[in-house]
Amino acid sequence: MRAKFHHSGALILGTTLVVSDLHLEKGTRRALSNGDGGFLPPYDTRETLGQLLSLTNSIAPQLLIFLGDTFDDVTALQRMSDQDQAVLNEIVFGREVIWITGNHDPILSETLPGQSTTEYQTEHFVFRHEADPTHRGPKIEVSGHFHPSAKVKARGTIQRRPCFIEADNRIILPSMGAYTGGLNVNSEAFSPLNLGVFNVHLIGRDKVFRFPMTSIVT
Repeated sequence: MRAKFHHSGALILGTTLVVSDLHLEKGTRRALSNGDGGFLPPYDTRETLGQLLSLTNSIAPQLLIFLGDTFDDVTALQRMSDQDQAVLNEIVFGREVIWITGNHDPILSETLPGQSTTEYQTEHFVFRHEADPTHRGPKIEVSGHFHPSAKVKARGTIQRRPCFIEADNRIILPSMGAYTGGLNVNSEAFSPLNLGVFNVHLIGRDKVFRFPMTSIVT
C-alpha cells in the first residue's frame, strides 16, 4: 500500500488516516504553569481540530489512528471547551479509532470512543508513538514523537520546514499541533534509529515536497 504524505502533516494509507502529536490544550497547560507560556493565546486546540476536521471531511477515512501525544497532558481533555470537545466528537464519529498512548498522555480518558493501546499492527504496518531502535521489519513502522523538521536548499534559498522522514522500514510523522516546534533531522536524537538512506517530505502551504537526504543542510 502506497503512503500519501499530506501537507497537513497527516499520513494517508488507503482508507486509514494517521496523525501524530496534536498536543491538544498545550496553550492552557502553558498558561497554567505561570511560565512564559502564559502569553500564548489558548486557541491551539481549536486551530488543530479545525484542520483535522477539514481533512476528515475531505477524505472520509474509515480508520483514524492517533499516534500519541494527542493531548498535551493527562488532564487536557478535562480542560477542553465544550465547543472543542464537540468538534473532536464530530471528527471521530462513525469511524474506527485507535488512540496510541504517548509520553505526554500515557493514560487516556475512558470516555474516548475507540481503542487505546501502546501499539497497533496491521498486515503491513506497525504503529507506535516513538520509533523502536530495534525495529527491522518486514512491516513498516509508523511513528511520531520527534516532530521532525529539515533544512534544504532549493531555488537558491534555504527553507526549514516540518517534514516526514521516509526510510527503508520507517515513516516518522511531523507534529500536527499548532503550538509545537520541530527537531532537526540532523539531531543526535535520531542516531539510535540508524535510518540509513532516507528521504524527507517537507510540508509546504498546500503540498509536500520530497528531497533526498543529500539535499539536507545543517
